[in-house]
Amino acid sequence: MAIWDEIRDRKITSTIAVVVLLVALVSIWAQTRSTTLKPNHSLLAGIGQVAAMETATAVRDNGQIVVVIDRSYTIDGAAQFDEWQAFQREVKKYKRINLLAPVIVEVDPNDGSPGCPSGIFKDLLEQYADVAAIVFFVSLPDFDWLRKNQRIPQRLPPHVIAVDTGPLPARGHYDSYFANGYVTMLIAARRSAAPVKPGGPQTGREWFDAYYQVFTPANFESLTE
Repeated sequence: MAIWDEIRDRKITSTIAVVVLLVALVSIWAQTRSTTLKPNHSLLAGIGQVAAMETATAVRDNGQIVVVIDRSYTIDGAAQFDEWQAFQREVKKYKRINLLAPVIVEVDPNDGSPGCPSGIFKDLLEQYADVAAIVFFVSLPDFDWLRKNQRIPQRLPPHVIAVDTGPLPARGHYDSYFANGYVTMLIAARRSAAPVKPGGPQTGREWFDAYYQVFTPANFESLTE
């Protein structure tokens, strides 16, 4: 009986340990959610809002706009979903802008270039050369890869806007895009956070201004190396 009692006691101890561990994990998750998830959602919403505002300014509040997203943007609850939602909400304020149905692309592991596959990128820019702007919420192919594989688009829309939500996008990835006129605007992280008012950012726009920036050929040199 002593052996069975010992086995029973071990099972009880193991069960208690598992319960304690689960409670600890839930507690950590709850703390993380309360301190980081909401600000991150606010930042992502700010990115989408500013992307829409800057796009509207670029096209002078008029014309057709195409947005390129990947499948994660179509799943409710995905982090990136906030950017796309906020972009759509903001664009609706501009009555003369016609936001076309989004183009959904999938990463091709055989393409050799991350983000939007190079062949699709070329086709999109040529197919929609007559719209006012194309906004990419997916990373652009490597420009040298496009050139090497003869996938440089021949026709371009007036404005190509790239939204890069990576932590610190390398300037080298966009150098050739800006130099050759393939990108007119880049929305990306600042090299360092900007000063914020006491209490920290409150609105999506304030979150954006603290951590992100709009880059054009005029200020592109300030993008991180």
